[in-house]
Amino acid sequence: MKYLLTIFFSLLTFFSTAQIDQADSISLGIVEKQGTEMAKLLLAKDYKAFAKYTYQPIIEMTGGEEKMIELIKQSFDQMETGGYSFINFTIEKPLTIVHFNNTLQCALIENIEMKVPKGRLTSKSTLIGISSDKGQNWTFIDTHGADLKTLQKTLSGLSNDLVIPEKQQPVFFKE
Repeated sequence: MKYLLTIFFSLLTFFSTAQIDQADSISLGIVEKQGTEMAKLLLAKDYKAFAKYTYQPIIEMTGGEEKMIELIKQSFDQMETGGYSFINFTIEKPLTIVHFNNTLQCALIENIEMKVPKGRLTSKSTLIGISSDKGQNWTFIDTHGADLKTLQKTLSGLSNDLVIPEKQQPVFFKE
């Protein structure tokens, strides 16, 4: 009887782990897709739709959705006045999902290409994706090169298990 119970619990553990791995695999694809959609909205200057992908505490910190949209628009207008504009964003599929406090979290690499005076610039940045509905819908935090400990000071609810790559220097291409 002990032998049968041991086999039963071993199989139960195996199948529940396999289901989590399969669910995480599906979530990895969804977060990449939604991150790419968010990047396209930013390129298209559809700031209202873009805001729907922003992590709610970030929206609250900026004074609400309308205020955040206004700040993004002002920032982009100032950049363009100075001869800077975004050419392309691509989002890389994250490697792992972290389960933390009834959320799924992950770090995604964002490749950015910008037109700058006298050339173009490429850089890598990190986004944090957070889902509170088992990976069906994701919101994002742009780390702006900050490390996890710095982010956790202003954004509670981020897992210590998130791995945020060290900030890399942008690469300039003269034209």
